[in-house]
Formats: sequence, C-alpha cells, structure tokens
Amino acid sequence: MIMSRRRLLLVWAILFTVVVLACIYLPYQATNSKDRFVIPTQSKYNHHQDIPTRTSPTYEVHLKKPTTTQSTTPSKKTTTAGPTKLKLCEPELLVGAVYCNKTVPQMQEVVEQLSSDYDGLVKKGGAFTPTGCIAKNKLAIIIPYRNRSQHLRIFLRHMHPIMQRQMHDYRIFVVEQAGNYSFNRAQLINIGFLEALKISDYQCFVFHDVDHILENDQNDYGCPESPKLLGVSVDRFNRRFPYQKYFGGVGAFSKDQFEKMNGYSNLFWGWGGEDDDAYNRIRAAGYSLTRPRANIGRYMMLKEHHFRDKPGGNRYMLLKTSTKRMYTDGLNSVKYKVLKITEFPLFTHILAKLFEELDVMPNITSTSTITAPI
Repeated sequence: MIMSRRRLLLVWAILFTVVVLACIYLPYQATNSKDRFVIPTQSKYNHHQDIPTRTSPTYEVHLKKPTTTQSTTPSKKTTTAGPTKLKLCEPELLVGAVYCNKTVPQMQEVVEQLSSDYDGLVKKGGAFTPTGCIAKNKLAIIIPYRNRSQHLRIFLRHMHPIMQRQMHDYRIFVVEQAGNYSFNRAQLINIGFLEALKISDYQCFVFHDVDHILENDQNDYGCPESPKLLGVSVDRFNRRFPYQKYFGGVGAFSKDQFEKMNGYSNLFWGWGGEDDDAYNRIRAAGYSLTRPRANIGRYMMLKEHHFRDKPGGNRYMLLKTSTKRMYTDGLNSVKYKVLKITEFPLFTHILAKLFEELDVMPNITSTSTITAPI
C-alpha cells in the first residue's frame, strides 16, 4: 500500500516534470522553427508586393497621360469651348399702350436723353443694335420730310425707345426735299430706300410720316409677310379707315416686296394720290395688303405745326394708269441729286434735289431746314 503511494507520487512527479519541460521546450522550439523555416527574402517580398505590383502600372498610366501629346488633345476639346451661339432677340419689355407726349422739346434735350454720347443707346446717325442676341430684322425707317422740325423732335423722343424695346437693328433716315417746289413724298420714299441700301443691307423698310405717333409698342415694325399698313386706327380719322384702299401714314415692306412693285410712282406732286397709287401697285404685284388689329395699330396725328401742301391737280388721272406705269415709273426712273448726307446724333439726314419738277415755283436751293441742333 505504501509502495502504491510512492509509485503514485513518482508518477505525478514525472508528469509534473514533463509539463514543466514542455512549457520550457515548446516556446524555444517555436522560436527555432521560425528561424529555421523562415520564408526566403525574395518570396516574402513577392508575396507582400503581389497587390501593389498589379496596381502600380495603373497609377503610372494615369500620371503619364496628361504629359503626352495624345492625351492632351481631348483635354483641349473639353476645356476650350467654341463660341456661344447667340439666340434671336425677343421683345420682352413691351408694355402695350404708351403715353404720347405732345410737348415740343429742344433737340439737345432729346440728344442728352437718348444719344450714346450721353450714356444713351442711340449711336450716331440714329442707329441702334441690340446686344446679347441677334436682331430678327435689319430695319430702315424712312421719313419723307420738309419743314416739320417740331414734329421731328417729338417723333425722335417717342420712337427711339419703342424701337429699342422691339429689339430691332434699325436706323432712322430723314429724307428732306431741297427747295420750294411742291412736295413729292413718293420720290423722297424712293430716294430714302435707295440711299439706305448704300449704307447697309437693310431687309425691312417702314415709310413713316413724321406727324404719326405710335400709341401701342406691340405694333411690330419688322419685315411683314406681305406689305402692311401699320396705321389703321388714327385719331384724326375717328379711328376708322378713310376708305377701303387707304395706304397712307405708315407702311411697312420687305426689301423684295418694295423692289417687286418698283417702289412708289415719282409723278405725284403736292398732297395726296401717291398712297392710293401704291395700293394699286401692291395688288398688281400679287400681294394682299395686311393690317394689324385696330387696338394695336393706333396712332395719334400731330395737328399742331402742321402745314399741308396743296393737292396735286393730276392725281386722279394718274391713278387710272397705275398698273400701266408700274414698271417704268418708280425706283428704276427716279432722278435726284444728293446734296448732303449728315449723321446727326439721333438720325441720318439726306438732303436731296429732285428733278423734273412740275410746279411753277422756280427757286431750287441747297438750303435745309435741318441744322444742328434743330
């Protein structure tokens, strides 16, 4: 029994010794194994650099592309944009009915209000071009003129802001008849048309009596699809047509339309007749006369400072031959001499001497009623 206990103690002692030795030996063995079975340096490097080795070429490519000529070409295309295309101008500031101020200003007052020399928008010669967009129309406004300086000042003060709101590329021409012969409105219209085209390639034309003041800025002065009577509701005529074929006051044409009807007749001296003849030409050229709505085509006619020329005695006879004379009497037969062209701040003035005067008053002079300032 005693031996059995001794043996048991011996066994426990042996086991304890084994455990102690194991605790000492195993860490030592692990350390020696690590040193003995360590992965070679080259293999270790390749193992850890496996991922960087695959990704590093990608980074190199991206870094090098901007430095090559081939890679910079797409970059230029994306960064260097072409010129921005401008849109067509849209009149967004129209107000409809406008106030007509009939007080007569001094010309210098109007110049200081509107001219580009005084921070206005109207350039020398009475020209205006919209900025930031492309105007739909290149417009020439032709005013046949003589001895109406008060009306002209009112007209310029009133019409320039309206034309700017309508966003036209326009110029105002004042065509004055020199001398004391009877007034020939139609010839001055033809002269204005021809001389304006020498200055610029206008495509739209409005022939405008200086005493007609527009009352609604929605009455568009651009190129019409067919010849157009703009003034359909005039206060002097109680807002009605004087007669069905009436084409007086303010008329609009495209360049092609006016050339096709050979302009106006040159034979109407004195007051009246040329507008009725123009109506006959419009119809003979295959056009229909168009008109705006009555509430749009409203005009006030200036009565003050208004002196009408005497009526032409042969106008009724001439109206009977309108279509027969159409292609021999007009733009292709007008005879005149330009005495002077002056670019005033708010309009271009053309002083012209007319030939073949049919009046008995002999004294043609080169003097003008227009000076600076008026």
